[in-house]
Amino acid sequence: MLGLQQTAGAQCDPGQSEVVVEILTDNYPGEITWTLSDANGTLLSGGPYNSTGTTYTESVCIDGADEYPCLQFVINDSYGDGICCGYGQGAYTLYLDGTAVATGGQYGQQDIVQFDCAPGSTCNDAVVLTDADYGTVTQADDNFWYTFTPAANGMYEFSSCGAACNTTLYIYDYCNMGNFDDTNEGSIYYDDNQGGCGEEASLTILLEGGVQYWVRLASLDASCGGFDWSFDYAGQPTGCTDSGACNYSPAAEVDDGSCVYDGDPSCTGPDLIVLADVVSSSLYTTTMNVSQTDCYIEEGCLNGFGTRELIRFTTHIKNIGELDYYIGTTAANNQTGQFEWGECHNHWHYKGYAKYDLFTMDGALIPIGFKNGFCVLDLECSDGGTAQYGCSNMGITAGCGDIYSSGLSCQWIDVTDVEDGQYRLVVRVNWDYDPDALGRYETNTENNWAVVCIELDRSSGSLETIILTDCPTFTDCAGDPFGTALIDCNGECGGVAIIGDLNDDLIQDLSDAQMYVEGVLGNDLTPANCNDINADGALTVADAAFMADCQWWNEAHTDPDSTGVHSHCEFPVNDITNPFDTTHFTIASVDWDNQTFDVHVKNPDARIYGYQLEFDGVQISQTESLLDATAYDYTGAPSHAPGGSQVLTVSYDGTSVAKNTEFVPLLRVHWIGDANGMVCISGYTEVVNDFLQKTLVNLDNPCEEQTVQPCPGDMDGDGAVTVSDVLDVLSEFGCVAKCVMDINGDGSTNVTDVLLVLSAFGTACN
Repeated sequence: MLGLQQTAGAQCDPGQSEVVVEILTDNYPGEITWTLSDANGTLLSGGPYNSTGTTYTESVCIDGADEYPCLQFVINDSYGDGICCGYGQGAYTLYLDGTAVATGGQYGQQDIVQFDCAPGSTCNDAVVLTDADYGTVTQADDNFWYTFTPAANGMYEFSSCGAACNTTLYIYDYCNMGNFDDTNEGSIYYDDNQGGCGEEASLTILLEGGVQYWVRLASLDASCGGFDWSFDYAGQPTGCTDSGACNYSPAAEVDDGSCVYDGDPSCTGPDLIVLADVVSSSLYTTTMNVSQTDCYIEEGCLNGFGTRELIRFTTHIKNIGELDYYIGTTAANNQTGQFEWGECHNHWHYKGYAKYDLFTMDGALIPIGFKNGFCVLDLECSDGGTAQYGCSNMGITAGCGDIYSSGLSCQWIDVTDVEDGQYRLVVRVNWDYDPDALGRYETNTENNWAVVCIELDRSSGSLETIILTDCPTFTDCAGDPFGTALIDCNGECGGVAIIGDLNDDLIQDLSDAQMYVEGVLGNDLTPANCNDINADGALTVADAAFMADCQWWNEAHTDPDSTGVHSHCEFPVNDITNPFDTTHFTIASVDWDNQTFDVHVKNPDARIYGYQLEFDGVQISQTESLLDATAYDYTGAPSHAPGGSQVLTVSYDGTSVAKNTEFVPLLRVHWIGDANGMVCISGYTEVVNDFLQKTLVNLDNPCEEQTVQPCPGDMDGDGAVTVSDVLDVLSEFGCVAKCVMDINGDGSTNVTDVLLVLSAFGTACN
């Protein structure tokens, strides 16, 4: 009930401070858990809760002797949609001595807030920099946070050159300590030993006026113990400002006279390469345990839950061409469609950058690949370029390079389900050879690949990855070195057959999705390479759901820019069952006279994209959805084959059934013929959630049996009142106790019972 209050308070002594955690639950309170801790451990914890729209308040007293106790609040949502929006307006608020210090709720899987910390110890406690601080900044500790809001667009210099110790420099455009670590994850600019002054760090970068940034300077090996660094305004960005020139620079505000035009020898283009030696020298094997709250599967870089075997490696991409490879700003995504926001780690993904694939030595593609592209920036300029691109304005300058370190999230391939043997790991950049955002094509695409031959060996009991030194040149199925010809699903090299294209019109569209539904219900399809989308050896609602999702992305997510891509139609895909998601079904009611029954559903863990149910004992004549149209936006309509026993429902427009913590009406089934006194949910029962994962299924009360009510007077149960029933009653006439023939229930067999039988004489009971 909305507005309920549940409070657990603390009475603080003089000199202590009171910290209050206030949680307003949304419609799914069971997904919320949180902790409040200090350096010594957990002070408070809460959740999961059981009441929606309720404010829970807990407090704790902390010793006021410590001026900066640095408290950390961590709140989780097991489903990954936070608590503020969409399904009940939940929120959290933190109070310190009566003053609100933080509030939120829109955080995906997890939010972390640190407060009451020493100045500079976190981004929340960052020390403000202004233009008055230009020059030398003295930093007392190995790790320190600053915040800076430039007055105008311009180039700004941050440098620890001369500190004589190992430093790393990070620039962020938001503050969330839970997303930051010692890698460049989440940063928009970053330097670690690439700035041109040895182990010190240096960046001269373009910042936007009026935007708040966070700056972190750290000595990760604690070799500094405090140091001086410089901070200054380096002027307006310069470059070619003529959009008609080959080397036009969209970020430039001052023309430097460098414009070149068609016909100039340097008016060529960018040229991206992948350094194969970096891939091989950095490659190693590790494992990761994937739990319910991990979102790597949703981002496409893991292929299942539980313990996963990973091969990590570093990808170093360089632009050795004459011109920049310009990608653009995330702010312009509505116009370009090049970027996708990742809720998993709260950063933008460029959708057409690095691609990691695994091939057999014969050239067959193994469907475990992943496309990486969370940020494209200048991380090194060893070939003479000047760094200018970061994560908010992406690209690679001519003469510079980008580095995806092996320690970064998703910088791996998941080989858990790959058999031991020899394979080719292929790392590609700009694999579809698109021009950049300014229309510049690469001058050479034959060097967009790096290939490392590896052998997977689990004979020791754990995975070992061996690098093969005699790796032959990668050739495609047509025999072209580093070619792009692939074997299609019909086994034809360079063939045009597309997985999921059931009507063979070379387009994955709505008609194909509808044909999957009809084919599965009619049992008209035989699993094959070209139709078994999730390669599980069966054709079910899962295949229909993947094709429905594919066509919807094609229809509703048409990118206005040729560089915009999506991966929702790249098949086959990995068959994933989510062990943390269970869908429950029950036969709720049966109308034997009108020959209908209702199915109710409970799906507390995730939304439902599609479902397939089989029923025993009936021939289906009609189906209808029972979902409340005012409460659900799900447009999936149940389908069945006339006279069949299965119902299949899938959404064609991306909608899904909201989560339900209690059973709700889902489906009504009409049947014809004789149900033989029982209807059951049985056979092939499958559910696909909104992440396109199969769920576990639990059938609660899966069957309902018809109870035949005998009519008064049918003493022998033969379905009719006959002379034998009259004689049976007369034989007990006058019985006073424990009477078998007491029809009217008055405790004796008497004339009333005899008359009741006689009045029903000749009646057929059923």
